[in-house]
Parts: sequence; C-alpha cells; structure tokens
Amino acid sequence: MKRLALILFTILSLQAFAQVDVPDFSFRGQEEAEFTIPPAFKNVDLSISVPSEYRNYVDKQTLGVAENSSNQYNAEEPGGIYAFRPLSSIAAAFVGEKAYRNYFVKTFINGSYDSIVLDYPDYINDFQDPVNREEVDFLYAASMVNTQAEGGMELLKNACATGNHFKAPACDRYAEILWQNGDQDGIIELGDNMERPYSTYMFSTYVLAYLGKGDYDKVSALLAANPDLVFQYSDFNDLRSLTEYNKSNYPAVTKLAAYSSDRMAFINADSFINVGDYKRAAVEIDKVENPQDRNYLLAKNDLGMRRNSDAIRRVANVPSEEDRLSLLKYYVATNFGKLDDNVINAFNLHGSYINYYKGLQAFQNGDYARATALLETVTEPEDLATQARFYRGIAKVYTDPENAEQDIVATMNNSTDPAQAAAARFMLAQLYYLKGQNTEAMQLLDGCNNNDCKQLRAEINIQNGDFAGALDNVSAIDTPQARLIRASAYYNMMDYPKAEQELSAVDSKSQEVQYLKMKMLFKNGDIAGAKAILLANRNYKPILYDGVREIMLTGDYQLATQLLENENDLPPDMQVIKAKLLAWSGRPKEAHRIYTSLLAQNQQLYDSIFGLTSLEASPQAEIRAIKDVLPRMAELPEFPQKDLLLSQYAAKAAAAKDDELLVQIINSFFPAYDTSPYAGDLYAERAKLFQSTGRPQECITDIDNAIAKNALLAEELRFMKANCTEETDMAAALRDYKTMFMEDDRYGLPAAVKIMDLSEDSTEVLDVAMQIREDNPQLFVEGIRRYMEIATAADLISNEAFVNSLNAESNTALASAGLYGKARIQNERGQARDAARTYEQIYKTDPKDHFAAPGLDAAIIIYKELRLGREAADAAAAKAKL
Repeated sequence: MKRLALILFTILSLQAFAQVDVPDFSFRGQEEAEFTIPPAFKNVDLSISVPSEYRNYVDKQTLGVAENSSNQYNAEEPGGIYAFRPLSSIAAAFVGEKAYRNYFVKTFINGSYDSIVLDYPDYINDFQDPVNREEVDFLYAASMVNTQAEGGMELLKNACATGNHFKAPACDRYAEILWQNGDQDGIIELGDNMERPYSTYMFSTYVLAYLGKGDYDKVSALLAANPDLVFQYSDFNDLRSLTEYNKSNYPAVTKLAAYSSDRMAFINADSFINVGDYKRAAVEIDKVENPQDRNYLLAKNDLGMRRNSDAIRRVANVPSEEDRLSLLKYYVATNFGKLDDNVINAFNLHGSYINYYKGLQAFQNGDYARATALLETVTEPEDLATQARFYRGIAKVYTDPENAEQDIVATMNNSTDPAQAAAARFMLAQLYYLKGQNTEAMQLLDGCNNNDCKQLRAEINIQNGDFAGALDNVSAIDTPQARLIRASAYYNMMDYPKAEQELSAVDSKSQEVQYLKMKMLFKNGDIAGAKAILLANRNYKPILYDGVREIMLTGDYQLATQLLENENDLPPDMQVIKAKLLAWSGRPKEAHRIYTSLLAQNQQLYDSIFGLTSLEASPQAEIRAIKDVLPRMAELPEFPQKDLLLSQYAAKAAAAKDDELLVQIINSFFPAYDTSPYAGDLYAERAKLFQSTGRPQECITDIDNAIAKNALLAEELRFMKANCTEETDMAAALRDYKTMFMEDDRYGLPAAVKIMDLSEDSTEVLDVAMQIREDNPQLFVEGIRRYMEIATAADLISNEAFVNSLNAESNTALASAGLYGKARIQNERGQARDAARTYEQIYKTDPKDHFAAPGLDAAIIIYKELRLGREAADAAAAKAKL
C-alpha cells in the first residue's frame, strides 16, 4: 500500500503495483469452506408445537356447552319467547344478559357461523357488561372470517389490537389464518405492531415468519427478549440453535446443545466440529439416525482431527458430489497451506477443483507464477471460475500488474460470495488509490468496515485533507500503519504532542517515521534536529524533497542549493525549486537553462514561463521579457494557471503604464478565460484604462462585468464606476455615491466628498457634512463651505440657528463660514449695510480664509448699491491686498 502520501502537501512518484497489500481476510481459504445449508439439513423437522389460545378457548367453551346443555344453553335464541325485538329489553330483564352471551357461544361451538353473523347486529347493543360485549365481538369477528364474509379479517385484526379479555384468542386466530395462508409479511406486521406479552402461539408464528425471511438476527433478538416463552417450550430452544447455526455462530450452537432435542443432532455435531470440539461432536454424531448423514459427519470429524487415512475411506462412501465438495472446502479451510494431495485426490471431483485449490495454496506460499498458471485452467463450473479469476487477478498484481485489474473487476461484478466480492472491491480500491483515483477508491470502500478498508480509507482521508475522518477510521486499530496514519493526521491538525506519541510506538528506523519526525521537528522549530534527519536520509527522495522545501521556509537557501545542485534526476516540480535557488545564488543562466528545458518538455509551464520573465533584473527588462514570451504562450497547449499568469502579467503592464501591452494581454485573455476566477481582475484593469482614456460607457460596462466575476472587487469598483458615471449621468452617479456613503467603510468618506462637491441640493450637502463632523473635521469644514455657497437665502434663514452657532466656533474656518451665511441672511432681510460689515468681518478675522475674497466682493457690491463710495473703496483696497 502507498505509504508515503500521508502528509497533505507531500508530492511523490511511487511504483504503485509493487506495494499492493493482500488483506488477510481474503486469502486464508476460510471463505471456501462456508456454506448456508449443510447436507441433511432438509431432514430436520422444524415444526413448533405450542398451544393456541384460540383453540383453548374453543375447547373450553365446547366442554361448557356439553356440561350445561340442559341449563344455561337450553334456549334456541336469546330470551326464548321474549326474543322478539320490541320486547328484547324485557327479555334481558327476565333472563339476564348471560343468556344472550350463552346463545352466541353455543351457536359458535355448533358451527352456525351464519346465524351469529345474522343475529349480531340485532343484539349487540343489549350487552352492557364489557367482558360479554368483547367476547361476542370476538365471536362475531371469528364467524365473519369462518364464513369468508368481507371485512372479517379486519374485524379480527382489530379485536387483536384493541382487545383485553379476549385479545390472546383473537390474535392467535388471526395469526393462525395468516400462517395457513402463507402470509409471512402479515404475521410480521402483526408482531411488529403488538405490545408484549405475546401469546405463545402467536409468538411462534412471528419468529417462524422471520425465520422464513432469513432474518436470523431478528429471530435471535426476539428469542432473547422473550426468555419466559423460549424456556417453556423445547421447540423454541431448537429454533435458537437453528438460528445461530444459520448465522454460522457455531460457538453459540454448542452452548445450546444441552437444551435442544435430538432432531438438532446434525447441526449440533457440525457445530462442535467447526469449533474444534471433536469429542463432543462424536457424541452428537451417535444421535444422527440417517447413515449417510452420520458418515458425512464422521468424515468431517476425521478431517478436523487430521486422521487422513480414516477420512479418505469415509469420503469414498459419500455419494453426493455436493457433500464431497463441502468436505473438501472444510479440509482446505482447516489445512490451508499444508494440503495433502492424497486427501485432495480422494474427493474424486472435477479437475478444476483440484487445480483451483492447488493454485490457491501456491498463492498462499507466494508462488504467484505457479498460482496464475494453475488458476488459468479453472474454467468451470462458473462459480469456481469466478473465484479462480479473483485469485488469479491478485496473483497478477505481482506478475502482470497491467492486466490484474480486469480479473479483479470481473470478480467484483460476478462473484456470488459476498466476502470475496468485498475483497475484490478492496483490491480494486487499492489499485485506484495508487493510480491517484481517490474518488473511485472511496466509492469502492463504501460499506467495508474491516481494518484493511478502514486503513485505506484513512490514507485517502489524509490525502483529501480530512484528518478527522482519518482518525475516526483508524481510532480503534492497533497496527504500525494505523499509528502512522494517526500521527500524520495529528501532525496536519497541528497536535504535535499526540503525533509524537503515536510515532513513539512505531519502529523509529522506518524512513516513513523519519520523514514525519523531520516534518515535526521543523514545525516545532528544532531546525538543527530536522536538518540532521535530512542529511542522514538525503538519499530517500521524499525526505530530500520535503526537507529542501522546509529549509527554504527557514531562509537557508544556501543549504537548499547545496542539497539540490548536484541532483540531476529531479521530478519537474523539484527542478523548478532548483532553478529558483540557482537564480537566488546568482546563477541566472543555469536557472534559465532549467526553465527553458522544462518549457521545451511542456512541463511545469506556469513556473517555467513566470520564472523566465522573473529572471530579469529591472522592471523594464521584465516587460520586454513578457512581450517576448506572450507569442510562445499562445503556441503552447493549455496548462494549469495560464489564466493566473496572464492576469499577473496584466498587472505588471498596468503598473508599468504600458497600455499597448495591457491591451494585448487582455485581448488574449478574454476569448479563452471569461469564466476564470481572474476575469474580474482583467475587467477591472481594462475599466481603469477606459477611464483614463475618456471612455466612460466602456468603463461602466467593464466594471459591471468585473463585479459579476468577483464580488470582492465590488467596493472598490463601485466608486470607480460612479466616477465614470459622472460623465454620462450625474444623478445616477450621485445615487451611487450616496449608497457608498451609507454602506461602505472604505469608500464612505471619498463618497461624502463627491456628494458635497457635486450635489446642488444644499440640504443634502449639509446632512452629509453633519454626519462626518466627528470622524473628519476638515471634510466637515469643506462641506459647510459648500453648503454656504449653494444654499438659497431661504435655506439659510430656515437654518439660522445653526448658521449663528458657527460664529461661536473656535475653528476660524467654521466661524468665517458662519459669518458668510449670516451676511447673506442680513442682506436677504434688507439689512444691507449690516450684511456688508459682516462680509468685511471675515477678511478682518482671517484674510486668508476661504470666504475672505468672496466676502469683500459682496461687500463692495452692497456699498456701491448704497452709494457708500468711501466704504466701497476701502473694501476694494483690502481685496487688492489678497
């Protein structure tokens, strides 16, 4: 089995077929001796005789009618002369309800079921005593069944389900009819839905129905759950023995032998032989009356005790070929690997059987070529040929692996032996696993829960990164392989103490163990210890390759270079690492040769191409190299991550502001990779290009495509889209900015700036400014300035309290904005001279303020309108100084 692919990130190249494990359960020959129905089983009487409550009831009532024929049962019908319906209540008062009941009982015992069916509707409502009423209901249901009236069985079933005093006879009668009709499903439904305790007869039909279905586990469970019934009747003890025998639970049969009858002698004897108690078997054999059955058992007993000469003599007297084959299978199972040709020849069977078992023994002894040759001759009967094909397929794993799969698949699909089919599935799962077909291997392992399957499933779990699943599969297995799997799982789950604990129980000289120990030492920071293992095992490729990777992570590129520089027969992925190390050590020409060689072989294309361009010393040289390699990329076959490579080159072209190269890359990307995970990045790069070249509609289209391809780009690109939208639809752009202002953390403030700059709605500008006041006071000032500029005088008057509050601000910029708004309000109210003075106050407070110049301009206009020439001249002189 593949041993080295236990670490998730290990990449190995293995010779697969030579490492296939042969599961023990498949090749001991034991399954060749198993059979479901042994010889002479058909002669065992399996009938179970137990009393029926229904029959007991009928017998008891028949006796009662006979003993009381002159007294209680003398009326022909209830109430005698008072039986007419108009007077039935009077009749009940005279003769009592008992007379009604007695009439129905006597009529039933006499077999006049039609009369009961006819009279029941007229008299049933006259019964007040629940016991009498239930009894008459029961008799009516039974009479309906006996007359085959429609609905009778349903009535009887209901009497069984809901009855109290007459539940048992009703259930027994219902079960009796179902049994007579061969309705095993009906009996099982009855028993499954009935609450205990069961009546004895109904229980017997219940367990026999499950026995007839072959559900031996259910029979065992029922017998175990009802010991009072089982130990009351010996027939149930025989049934226990028979059930356990059918389950091949021979030890259980031997324990029950003391409680079973002589009719179980055959299965008792056979069970004692199967558990190796030949002395007790002889006692049971003496009880077997049929001479052929006795001879069969004696022969099997002799085979078990290895009394070969006696066995050969008795086998010769076994007339049935099927019986001789059964004995042969037993002999093979108990002597596998040490078969005696004289004994095998004594069975006088078709030559295929002889070659089959000789081939099987050759296989067991490791002579796979001889096993294959012998098993090739087994072509009939079909079931034997199927078994031979299976073992032949496994033998070919060692001699002709390429053709092994065909025989194993044929066995899996055609074998009637569940154990053999399961073994074939396991072997095929191994072959698929070793070919890297993990999904197919897992499908074949589904439902197999022996240790071999669990370990293989766990190894696949490790490869798939399901470490918890791997632990679950091997948690109860104590083998070196299971411990190594658990260590690998714990390692990958970063539970290093548990990984070390598991490894401590495994042979420390194993290279697999050394490999995992090295990995753990690297993770624990013991670089020196890990390097020691690496240097001591550098000829073991997995340790060398992963050791180099780990050393590179520590930054010791010099040692990594030394370890690989003289390694020439490296797998492609390690060649890439070697090239990178050579480039790092200042040997770009050697690195270039490796990348070029890989490229010529169409190997590691992503790393080879990217490596070639990355060898360049400057960004300008790298761009030239990219331009050189692009035509070659177009000629190469498709390779993994080609779309990633193009997207990386597009980003480099954009950073270098090489629009021509960027367009070339984008144009080669989209025809082939529109569904790539990197398509969004390319759309975004092209959108930026469209934005910078004044093509807003194309910019918007590409941004929409980019967001659709990669939602992670949405926040950044929505802002860019709004920028482009400004050129075509300012209202739509503002709506987008408002959405970003409310929803985006990253672009909320830039969106606020855009709203305050572009919006002509003063209320909106003020609202945005107020919301960012605490987070960004400077932007708040800009928003207030914009508000003061675009607000109408009416808007300012409606917010006069806020405007005036700005005048008290310590921030002179806010105070000046407040003065500007106050001046506009004064002017609107006709207080022109006051407004002019307020405008001038802005300049006097801070000549460099945003509103200083506009304030002076407004003051000059007002003074001129008021014909205040000197004041206008002073304001103009002040403006000239700005």
